[in-house]
Amino acid sequence: MQPAIMAWTGATVSQAEPDPGNDGIWFMGYKVTNPSAGVWHYEYALYNENLDRGIQSFSVPLGPGVNISNIDFHAPPQEPGWANDGTQNNQGYSSTPWTVTQDASSITWSTETFATNQNANAIRWGTLYNFRFDADQPPNPTDATVGFFKTGSPSGVLVQAPGGVPTPSPTPTSTPTATATPTATFTPTPTPTATATFTPTPTPTFTPSATATATATATTTPTATATATPRPTPTPRSSPSPRVRPTPAPRPL
Repeated sequence: MQPAIMAWTGATVSQAEPDPGNDGIWFMGYKVTNPSAGVWHYEYALYNENLDRGIQSFSVPLGPGVNISNIDFHAPPQEPGWANDGTQNNQGYSSTPWTVTQDASSITWSTETFATNQNANAIRWGTLYNFRFDADQPPNPTDATVGFFKTGSPSGVLVQAPGGVPTPSPTPTSTPTATATPTATFTPTPTPTATATFTPTPTPTFTPSATATATATATTTPTATATATPRPTPTPRSSPSPRVRPTPAPRPL
């Protein structure tokens, strides 16, 4: 997930981490427009993602002879204090607008230091502050300076500012393009190739030989005729003689 500042159309946004591994990160966003001839509008936004030390000041260089106008600042209001709110003496954080100072070479916005007021209106976790002005000269890249609230030395961050401002540090160094060095190409010496000479092979001449012609002679082969073998005549069986039954004697009366 990305912070909302990344959705700022047309702006350049970069991430900064002043003490990697020990503290959080914050984001610098800026956008320059040319609303009318000879007028350039400069808009800056500082968003504290989770930087515990907070941000106390923001300074932008100005080129020689630059005239600026419509200087403005915007920050969200802070909640009033309540019992055990974590602020010094439970007074809540201040909503006092940042003070702006300008000299011939810069414009700076700042709130009170931590040593002066621990509840000062610093840019704390999850908050975004805006700074803006108009100028009569076009933009050039340079370093703005961000001062921290609780601890840490000020650090530079890349932005655009009006007029002949100092070049950003470090100055981007162009990387020369390597030029290809021509490499000698080895050309092999042609090797003579032997050419095969074709010697035709004599074709044998075929002399036909006399062909014997066989004449088939039909031979009659006798065919065997089946002869039936007569069956013997059966001998008639003799009829048995009937047995005579004796006549029973008459029964007495």
